[in-house]
Amino acid sequence: MVTENPRISRNALTIRDSGPGPVGFRGQRGEGVSVALLGADGSVTEIPEGTAVNLTSDASRIAVAIDGRRELVVEVDFDPRPSIKERQDQSSASL
Repeated sequence: MVTENPRISRNALTIRDSGPGPVGFRGQRGEGVSVALLGADGSVTEIPEGTAVNLTSDASRIAVAIDGRRELVVEVDFDPRPSIKERQDQSSASL
C-alpha cells in the first residue's frame, strides 16, 4: 500500500494468506484512522486496533479511512479452499 498521507502508518493494513482464505490485520493505531471490512450486502464492520478478520467471498474488501473519509479500498480476489485442519484430515484419509 502506498499513500501520501503521513497519518497512515506502514502497518495500517496487512493481508496474509491463511487457512481457507486471506486474513486482514489492522495494525494502525490512532491518528483518526479507521479500518473496516466491507460486506457484499453493504455492511461495514469496523476492525478494532490490533485485530484480524477472515475475508470471505461475501466480505473481501477492506477500507482505510481518515476522519471518516475513505483513503483506500482494497479488494482481495481469492479461491476459497479447505482449512488447514480439513486438509490434514484429507491427507490422513488418503494414507
